[in-house]
Formats: sequence, structure tokens, C-alpha cells
Amino acid sequence: MYRSSSFIKQCHRLDSPDRALEELFLRHLPRLPRGIGLELYRHATQSDRGTDRDQLHQLLADMVDLLWMEYDDEANPLTREDWEVLRDLIDEHAQELDLNLVQYVMERVVSNRAL
Repeated sequence: MYRSSSFIKQCHRLDSPDRALEELFLRHLPRLPRGIGLELYRHATQSDRGTDRDQLHQLLADMVDLLWMEYDDEANPLTREDWEVLRDLIDEHAQELDLNLVQYVMERVVSNRAL
């Protein structure tokens, strides 16, 4: 089972959609510099999908899976803009991250032509 499934289930139980969603998202991420999670959350909420609650939840869930190295490459739900944000964040924080995660994300960045 993907970690995103648990995240989505918990999203549906939220009373307060804003701050509680941000904290839920950050709790579902692996150990990362906090800035990465906050920037990804900000990107998601400011994207076109950020205005639709279900689409926002799914976007955040896809990022959770990616950062746990469980991304669904076949479905590949992230947009080029998402990949560009991820590329920049991973590049900026590469020294603080596990090398396997950096390599995993950057391989997907390259395969999605966001380099």
C-alpha cells in the first residue's frame, strides 16, 4: 500500500482544510529539511489544482509517494511545473538529503524532461 492512501484517508477527516492539511502533509513526508515540505505545500496550494480540494489532496499525496520513493511512474500524475519545482528544491537541498532520494527524484526529473 502506498503511503499516499493513508494520507488521502486522513485528508477526508480534516475539519480545518488549511493549517491542518499543511501539518498532515508535513507529517507524512520522510525526514527532510522542513523547507522542502513547506515549499512543496506552497507550490501545491498555488497551482491550478490548489483550488479544488480533491485535486490538491491528490497532488500532495503524489508528492508524498515520490519523496518516499514509491512514485507511480506509469500514472505519472505530476506536471512539468511540479517537476521543475521538485528539481530546484532537491538541487538546493541536495547536501542535506540522502543520496538515494536525490538520485531517485532527479532520475524522474530527467525522464520528465524538466532538467
